[in-house]
Amino acid sequence: MLPSNQVTMGAWITDSWIQDAAGHHLDPKRLRLEARASGVNSPDAFSAWLSQHHYTSWVSYQPGSRFWHFQIVEASTYAALALVLAGATIWWLRRRAT
Repeated sequence: MLPSNQVTMGAWITDSWIQDAAGHHLDPKRLRLEARASGVNSPDAFSAWLSQHHYTSWVSYQPGSRFWHFQIVEASTYAALALVLAGATIWWLRRRAT
């Protein structure tokens, strides 16, 4: 978990939220409406508005360097599942043939 301004390029963002100083999660839609009512129109101005009100935007992410790790885990899972299903199919066909 990092503040959203510290996330590196190529990261896979899995979740994001906004917290107040006490750690309570806030509704981002409501905050954007409040900010617009205050005259905030750009993303940079919204970030500044959050800071002025002591709110922090957080993200949960996986770094881009873990891409191939996830690909290998996913491919291995599918290969194992395919082997199990192939074995079950062969067993079922042999059992029905007799």
